[in-house]
Amino acid sequence: MNYIRKKPKFTQNLSLMKKYFILLFAAFLLISCGKTLHESWNYFPNEVNLDTYNNLDFIKIRQGNTITVKVEENPSTGYSWTSQANSDCSVSMGTSSFSAGSNDGNMVGVPGVRTFEVKGDKAGSCLVEFQQFAPGEQSKPANRKGIYFIVE
Repeated sequence: MNYIRKKPKFTQNLSLMKKYFILLFAAFLLISCGKTLHESWNYFPNEVNLDTYNNLDFIKIRQGNTITVKVEENPSTGYSWTSQANSDCSVSMGTSSFSAGSNDGNMVGVPGVRTFEVKGDKAGSCLVEFQQFAPGEQSKPANRKGIYFIVE
């Protein structure tokens, strides 16, 4: 006779419990790593990088506060960024400035950063479009990015 020795039920239950514990622990880690809805809703940034901005997100501004929107620009190529908002928008576009990047030696065509100031004027929401135009082409933008602002 050939007897196969079975594991006791206690050992089977213990290995099953280990698997459930590992699964629950992994799920807990995944859940705790992300932002909660409450955290993202109460987030008011001071600066937004348009190059890495997720177009599915919104940006919140407190009424009266100003944030900066930055995007890489290289004026030597002729391409330039502009901003456009409706006249009834809840934000107003302030000044736009360009700061050249560090120039090691006598390099020509070093890119820099275009900075836009956005001020929350009144409670509401508004879409601001940032457009990059090719040299001599002001009717059709080469690149477009929009940010949906919510002013509280």
